[in-house]
Amino acid sequence: MATFTRVILQTNDVLAVYSDICAKLHHKLLVQKQPEVSGISKANYEELYRKYEEERAKHSKTSSALAAERESKECLQAELNVLRKQLEREKDTFERAFGLLRSEALADSSRTEDLLAKCTALESLCARKDKELEEKDQLVSQLHQKIHSNQQTHKHELRELNIKMQQEVYMARRLAESTKKSHRTRK
Repeated sequence: MATFTRVILQTNDVLAVYSDICAKLHHKLLVQKQPEVSGISKANYEELYRKYEEERAKHSKTSSALAAERESKECLQAELNVLRKQLEREKDTFERAFGLLRSEALADSSRTEDLLAKCTALESLCARKDKELEEKDQLVSQLHQKIHSNQQTHKHELRELNIKMQQEVYMARRLAESTKKSHRTRK
């Protein structure tokens, strides 16, 4: 969020600068309408007007990009809020269901066996899910290590290619110098 706020502030600064430039150009245009009184040639006027149009185009693009980013942020924020509410509902539902099952098991001794079996099934499901999450975390960690290793290998190969290229340039230069010397000695 802090980055987005910074982007908005910087965009507002850019818009203020563009607005100031537009006002200055407008003033210059008014002054230039009087030929030879202001001392500005038509070529200068056309150049200033071209710059003004470029600035307007840039301003329009920046405004469009800002609007798109705002809309994207709002959509993501709304989606995040929906997901948070859904998670809260599911958490409450799970906690209520688990609490009811446990209290019924304690209150009704005839159903204790059923409820314990259900609790065991839920615990094994949670354990399986925890194990799956751990395996996925390990896989992600391995992938990060592999990416890091590949990056190191790539950097090493780039260094070796750079050295090889420098050697080839050096050999080509030495060959050219040798060829020049042999031509000079023949003359």
